[in-house]
Amino acid sequence: MKTTYLNLAVTVDGFISRKDGSVDFLDNMNEDMLDSFNEFLAKIDIIIMGSRTYLEYKDYGFDLFKNQKIYVLSNNLESDSKEITILGGKVLEKIKTLKENKSIWCFGGSSVVKYFMENELIDEFYITTVPFIIGDGIRLFDNGSYSSKLSLVDSINIGNNITTIYKKT
Repeated sequence: MKTTYLNLAVTVDGFISRKDGSVDFLDNMNEDMLDSFNEFLAKIDIIIMGSRTYLEYKDYGFDLFKNQKIYVLSNNLESDSKEITILGGKVLEKIKTLKENKSIWCFGGSSVVKYFMENELIDEFYITTVPFIIGDGIRLFDNGSYSSKLSLVDSINIGNNITTIYKKT
């Protein structure tokens, strides 16, 4: 079984985006953060995201993820690109099958994170805290019927940000 990662940036007050999906608070990430992110991406075979995250990032393009296969969880979307695979229906078994041989990055958003948490699919958590307080938005962890005990693996200061890495114990 390969590792499934959660790697998301979160504001100091716990949000991954504004209510409208905007992540403008990430616009000023420095070059060191990009280097760290590229190191993380080198470990990833597959990226799984929800339909809202896909639609939010679609206009930017997915060039940064050219070495990863992208899957979008949706029962309504159709793929308009050969690089994107839509996963619908009974996705849990499909994800478990992918996890057997491929490392997975759960890219979000919060409903996808909740689904992964409720099905105990995430093994490692990379949470980057950015120095912004936005007061309202979409939380990293929605309320749900899940609980995970974690152990600290590392914390890395990069500029004004800190990435905390945890493993599920």
